[in-house]
Amino acid sequence: MKTPCIFLLIVAASLRFAGRAAAQTPAPADPAAALHECVRLAEAPGTDEKVGKAAAERSEQFYREQVKLNPNNLEARTSLGETLSRCRIPYAGMMQKLSLVEESSKLFQGVLAADSTSWEARFMLGMNYKNVPAFLGKTDDAIEQLEHVIAQQGARSDKPFYALPYIHLGDLYERTGRNAQAAALWRRGAALFPNEPRLRERAARVLSVAPASAQYVVPQVYALSPLTVEASNYQLNAARSGASLKRLDVITLPGGTGDMLSALQTLPGATRASDGSDLYVRGGEAAETAIILDGGRVP
Repeated sequence: MKTPCIFLLIVAASLRFAGRAAAQTPAPADPAAALHECVRLAEAPGTDEKVGKAAAERSEQFYREQVKLNPNNLEARTSLGETLSRCRIPYAGMMQKLSLVEESSKLFQGVLAADSTSWEARFMLGMNYKNVPAFLGKTDDAIEQLEHVIAQQGARSDKPFYALPYIHLGDLYERTGRNAQAAALWRRGAALFPNEPRLRERAARVLSVAPASAQYVVPQVYALSPLTVEASNYQLNAARSGASLKRLDVITLPGGTGDMLSALQTLPGATRASDGSDLYVRGGEAAETAIILDGGRVP
């Protein structure tokens, strides 16, 4: 009869201990803390690259796990895209940058497909388009997204980040020669955000120069002379020019270093692309060129 009582006492004690442990466990950190930290480090001058990369990786891992747990978590998908764009790209190589931009843009596009009112996703998508190389042709897409953002936020000025679309859309207008629109937008933004120095500087700059209409320069058009291409009449059995080297040539040829293959690769159109005896002539494979030494082919 005592055994059940002892068991109940043990269970009760275990529950009390678990309750105390749960009460002592700190509350989970702000989910946005990882993103805020990596952005702060990426944008702060003089940040150690290893520290910045580590923060970016932590934020990326955190949000990838959140998206994996719930693919419909639009906030996590937006934060993951922002992590890639603002935290990973500053430390990536050129080819990796393009890959990261493509991945983050797809995340933002997916969020907007589910919720077209997402300010963060649309603004970040516009910034992705703005910052890619101009030859990719995304400038008009960037303008479209940022114009949509400004129309969506209206005259709101209660948050400092609402000034950002005015700054960057004006830059895009100026980049495309629409100086009058850029000037008007910056002045409007400066009126809404008088404490934003970047808007004040841009508004003052356009006021200190000649009228915007005089700033537009008609691009000069260059005419190229026609290019004529003539096909050659090439035949496999046609006589081919050859090059020969004597023993003395191998020894005395500058750059030959007294080595036969080193001397051969100094000839026009010849190169050796490996550590072996392969010799590539005029872009052909090594097997297409025979090297004969005293009547025997050099393998």
